[in-house]
Amino acid sequence: MNINATAGEGENQKSSGTIYNFRLPLEPGLYQVRVAARDTNSGQMGSAQQWIEIPDLKSRRLTLSSLFLDVQNVAASEIPQVQFSVDHRFAHNGRLTFMAFIYNAIRAENGKSLPALSLQVRLLGRGRVVQTGPSRKVELGSQDSARISCGGEISLNSIPPGDYVLEVTVTDAFNQTSTSQQTRITVD
Repeated sequence: MNINATAGEGENQKSSGTIYNFRLPLEPGLYQVRVAARDTNSGQMGSAQQWIEIPDLKSRRLTLSSLFLDVQNVAASEIPQVQFSVDHRFAHNGRLTFMAFIYNAIRAENGKSLPALSLQVRLLGRGRVVQTGPSRKVELGSQDSARISCGGEISLNSIPPGDYVLEVTVTDAFNQTSTSQQTRITVD
């Protein structure tokens, strides 16, 4: 496919990018997504790949979606759109924000009380815990308990440059189960 990217000016050109969306219905399972691009003017090429898991929500087990990092609203019109970090690179003096969705949270036995969920964030480096955030309650508000959004942020001020793993764990107090997701990040 050909993409005609809008050229930025001056400093903006260095950070300009192209956003491309492609929707594909997939059955639950493990998939590898591969993307490649070639600049027809310069001949430069680049590619990326990532494994993704589509959870089986019919299993009724507590499940956490993939982690979305550095989510930003980029809507230039009335249609809401978000953009997030795909290279997972962050400045060592910055903040790392994330969001995810929780599926199959259990209501209390009476079926009327909302799920009791807590969230814990850890940053791992070279097989050891580098930073642990406090465990905090997931605020449900008026969300549908079938798909609950959650998120947070951690400061990278004291984190030296290097490669790390961000781990987010959600615990359901009603049935004493937990689920977690991890993703690799680079602190520059």
